[in-house]
Amino acid sequence: MINIFKRRQDEPAPPQPKNSEGSHIELLLVESDQRFLKKLLPMIRTARLPDNTSNLNLDVAGSLRDAIDKLEKGRYDIILTDISLSDASGFLVLEELISYGEQSPIVVLSNITNWSMIIQSAQAGISDFLIKKTVDSDVLMRSIFYAIERRRLELKVNRAEKTYRSLVDILPMGLFRTDKTGLFTYSNAFLSEMMGIKVAEMQDRALGEIFQGESGNRLHQGLEKAMTSSSTVELELPFEGEGEKNLIALFVATPLYDFYGKVEGVQSVVVDITNQKQIQAEKEATNALGVLQSGLSTMANELNNALAPILLDAENLRDQVGSDNPPEMIERIEHSVQKARSVLRPFLVSSQPLGPRSELLDPSKIIRHSLDKARVVFSSAISLETNLPDELKSIKGDASLFHKMVLNIVSNAGESMPEGGVVRISANLECLETGDDLCEALSLTPGEYLHLLVVDHGVGIPPHLIQRVFEPFYTTKGNSHAGVGLTETLGIVKNHGGNLRLTSGPSGGTYFHVYIPAEQSSADIAQQFAVVGDAKRSQKSILLVDDEENILKSAAMLLRHHGYEVLTAFNGADALAQFSKHQSEIGLLITDYSMPVMDGPTLVKGVRQLSNSVNILLCTGLEMQESVDEIGELDVNGTIFKPFSAESLAKAVSKYLD
Repeated sequence: MINIFKRRQDEPAPPQPKNSEGSHIELLLVESDQRFLKKLLPMIRTARLPDNTSNLNLDVAGSLRDAIDKLEKGRYDIILTDISLSDASGFLVLEELISYGEQSPIVVLSNITNWSMIIQSAQAGISDFLIKKTVDSDVLMRSIFYAIERRRLELKVNRAEKTYRSLVDILPMGLFRTDKTGLFTYSNAFLSEMMGIKVAEMQDRALGEIFQGESGNRLHQGLEKAMTSSSTVELELPFEGEGEKNLIALFVATPLYDFYGKVEGVQSVVVDITNQKQIQAEKEATNALGVLQSGLSTMANELNNALAPILLDAENLRDQVGSDNPPEMIERIEHSVQKARSVLRPFLVSSQPLGPRSELLDPSKIIRHSLDKARVVFSSAISLETNLPDELKSIKGDASLFHKMVLNIVSNAGESMPEGGVVRISANLECLETGDDLCEALSLTPGEYLHLLVVDHGVGIPPHLIQRVFEPFYTTKGNSHAGVGLTETLGIVKNHGGNLRLTSGPSGGTYFHVYIPAEQSSADIAQQFAVVGDAKRSQKSILLVDDEENILKSAAMLLRHHGYEVLTAFNGADALAQFSKHQSEIGLLITDYSMPVMDGPTLVKGVRQLSNSVNILLCTGLEMQESVDEIGELDVNGTIFKPFSAESLAKAVSKYLD
């Protein structure tokens, strides 16, 4: 083994992370041409390595047989090979190196310029194809390290995908996916047991063959509605399960998107609610969904920890290869992580209400977006009339949950008029004062509130049934709906600090009044989300704390790239010791919520005993209301939720440190 690269004595060493010697790259060069080998070695010696790499160790094989012997004895980070060797040539070389090299990426260095051969080599699985006559040291090293980083990111994505698949396979509910035509592309074991049909037998079968009759037709219509409206659709349907057993199931359908953001199919969760319909529905459904939500929240936190470093490393890789023309692969990685996060979130929203993420929102913009979605779903017989000001005061909460709440109420209004009609939507700022009857009736504190009013002239609800519409699985529309939409809506409104009032008569239509506390003006939103520029960085350091090594390394690399000094710690106890030692140097503490030895809340309390001036950001993947309440009681400056993007992290750090 040759240490082919050592940094020149006259060359300043690049900055390295503290307590780190940099990584070592093991490279296997397979080349039979000794003249080219003499040209290649000086080319590598004169090249610069990335800042996080200290050594590049080179092993040379003069033939395919020699290369196989070396691969059987050790593992290499990268293989650089010609496909015309002394003992083999063509695709035989690639097939053998791919087989024996296992996960090692391969870069071909050849004199062949035939495009057909180059394309076929790429299809065989190589990372890059370079022409010997035109290659220089910069191109060669960029190709080598790009291939290494790409393979590392691919492995991370594969691990995240395996985590997601293991999650859905153990869920106590059915799960299936269909393409745009209604053909099954995936189903889990739980659905197989419910239907009495093997998983393999469901593949590529039409939806109507699995769910037959009127229920199958209505389910097909619901899935089409999810695709056309790009929103979650809930249906409660009877069907025949294993052994001709009559079942009732709740279907929650969520659209799936391709790399270009276009709907490519639907994912549907199937929950058997037969027993809930036979006993006290409210109590049983609430308990079952509560247990499910608690388990999913924990698993979501683990998945967030797996996704977070992937999202950050995609940005780190973009910085290394250049941001002027970033590879399409990086964009696909970022899109895949966002897609995985969006696929998991409907599971959480469909159970007990979650604590909203604390962000300033423009309600006028979200309401208009929700109405655009509703117009796609409604028939031509339903029209929407709006009275919305151009600008409303901001509210604090979760944009996706607020959007879902508006869409639930407007959809409920439209569905109450099967023969057609007009749904009227208005919004304004309303000031509730002490002693106001509305404050007492809705248990609201005095102050300014966003007042959203949705009015329909449908069949109405008898006064004695108004409160029951908020019960889980209760509906006044027969068997057409699952009856969880208004339950979820009330939970979302209350989680945003507000309340909901409903008035209706059997022939007088229905009036939905939503009150949510107002915050700052919408102009403050633009300031909060201003893009981080190249402003002069603070002289203070950042103390970054997380028990997940990959998150810690990826986030630290990103922050250092943006010019920040970063200290790291793997748990709260280590972080508290470092803060005590470097208190005067640290301007911002970013800590994980859940950690061994000492968790985030305990660390925050310990740091506050030493300093009231240091800024603290609490980072978490948990969104349960209990966690949100505990965070609210801590003396922290802000919260950032996993998996966060590089842009979100940079904005948060800039706000509290620059």
